[in-house]
Amino acid sequence: MRSYTFLTRTRKIVVSLIVTDGSSKIKVQWFNRPDLKKKFAIGKDYIFTGTVSYYRGYVFINPLYEEVDSEHIYTEGIIPVYPLTAGLKLWELRRAVIKAWEICKDCIEEVIPLNTREYFGILEKKEALKQLHFPVSMEVIKRAKRTLIFEEALRIIYTVKKKKIEKRDVGKMFKRVDISETFVRNLPFKLTENQNKVISEINTDLLSGKQMRRLLHGDVGAGKTVVAMYTVLRAIENGFQAAIMAPTEVLAFQHYMKWKEVMENLGIRISLLTGSTGRKEAESIVSELEIGDMDIVVGTHALISDRVNFSKLGLVVIDEQHRFGVIHRLRLVKKGLYPHLLVMSATPIPRTLMLTLYGDLDVSFIKELPQGRKLIKTSIDYMSKIPEIMKFVLSHIQKGEQAYFIAPVIEENETLKSVNDIYEIARGYFEESKIGILHGRLNPKERESVMQRFVNNQISILIATTVIEVGVDVKNASVMLIFHPERFGLSQLHQLRGRIGRGNIESYCILVVDKYLKDETWERLTFFARTPDGFLLSEKDLEIRGPGIREGLKQHGTSRLEFLNIIRDKDIIEKVSNYVEELLIRGDKEIIDGLERMINKKKNVFLEAG
Repeated sequence: MRSYTFLTRTRKIVVSLIVTDGSSKIKVQWFNRPDLKKKFAIGKDYIFTGTVSYYRGYVFINPLYEEVDSEHIYTEGIIPVYPLTAGLKLWELRRAVIKAWEICKDCIEEVIPLNTREYFGILEKKEALKQLHFPVSMEVIKRAKRTLIFEEALRIIYTVKKKKIEKRDVGKMFKRVDISETFVRNLPFKLTENQNKVISEINTDLLSGKQMRRLLHGDVGAGKTVVAMYTVLRAIENGFQAAIMAPTEVLAFQHYMKWKEVMENLGIRISLLTGSTGRKEAESIVSELEIGDMDIVVGTHALISDRVNFSKLGLVVIDEQHRFGVIHRLRLVKKGLYPHLLVMSATPIPRTLMLTLYGDLDVSFIKELPQGRKLIKTSIDYMSKIPEIMKFVLSHIQKGEQAYFIAPVIEENETLKSVNDIYEIARGYFEESKIGILHGRLNPKERESVMQRFVNNQISILIATTVIEVGVDVKNASVMLIFHPERFGLSQLHQLRGRIGRGNIESYCILVVDKYLKDETWERLTFFARTPDGFLLSEKDLEIRGPGIREGLKQHGTSRLEFLNIIRDKDIIEKVSNYVEELLIRGDKEIIDGLERMINKKKNVFLEAG
């Protein structure tokens, strides 16, 4: 072995060795390690491990090394690669891991029984941790990783499913039925089989004497709001108040305007409370809620304000609940004494997310669309075809129908068509008086005015941002242009598309793209165009975007995901869910106590770290 040093053109020191095993030679180099200049002795035996590169011959770059007569903690077997920070070397961290293992290995508690470990193909917790840091084979590493994935899934699913059975011994019984039946009889349409089934499930909850906590899950336009209003009336006819919380002022206003006349005709008092409600009007509403002179309040986050109190809150309805955190939900629920809870989502939730994030709720589905509803025809076209596209839109406007033009941004942008850009384009084809603009920067009065004019068909073209993504229900709208659709996720595109086709009119969604798109982007938009099923789209969206946290696992009393991948680990999630169900039914005290200790240890670690 011989060694030498030299400087690179950027003045970095390189320590270089020529080493031999007696039959061949190889070059070994370290960059910026001047401390190694006198580390190696000619004639001594060393072990080097790392990646071999090729540059004018084979060369080891920055390998780990040990003397042959040493412990071989850095070079023998499979060596884990740890994430490092500035100033921390791999061998320093490896030395610390070895020391930590010796100190902690006998403190690791096993809570999973042998038969369960064998069924899931996992190791003992202690063995799994050992094999991750000191593995004997790649196959064992896979089992060790599966063990930690299983434990994380178990911890999350157990936490949410335990919540499902807690505090269910208290709840208001809604026995009286009169106004709600009148409401259903007077509807201008017949409820679908799915809607009737969900109403039956809700009524069972309301008569059980236990608090209802139910997720009403259905695709866009499936008729969830009608079921929600039926449930609201069940609370009112039994002498309680109801609160309906929506994520945006536009949606809250839509709910209020849609049901105001219906409720008033039934002799029921309803009000709208948002952050934009005038001070005097807000004070009056808050006062009426507190003394019991207001039956229903529709609102936004304003409802969870400390100033809002209820005389007798019996039902909380949360629309598009994925836009609220669990904390928001709890703050509103706590304004009553165990009020019933109905949360709604029109964004299809993949089953894996349902099991991990929403396992504390009973779930009802509305999968069928109302009678007469037609599938929306979706196509992709280029910006260069704007004249032909506008003529197509005009042909529908001339029949008295309406259209949405969706922009990704409000203000001028070098690469994207903004609300103002699209307005200038539309002016060339439609009367200016027939064009409206809606986005989040308009003041509430302007937003209400524009939305009401569109609902009344005084505006034919509504140019908007995603502020209309949820809840907006205009049955006469039959055409939607979405500019730069590549800027939106599949679930968001599906929500936008759901704003049209809400009546019996043939409806069309056109994705307006630039000429040049990446292959994967084109494939994603093509998949959207040919897929009307929101559940399939949400699965694809999850696959493309990754699991993320969606609503935030932290709000469910768990940490961010460390090992579990909601897409990759579907089979584990399904099996763990079934296992936890059986565990809670059996009430296996030993395992449950062990899980509680495991969860509490995890919480304490994060509290200390935070």
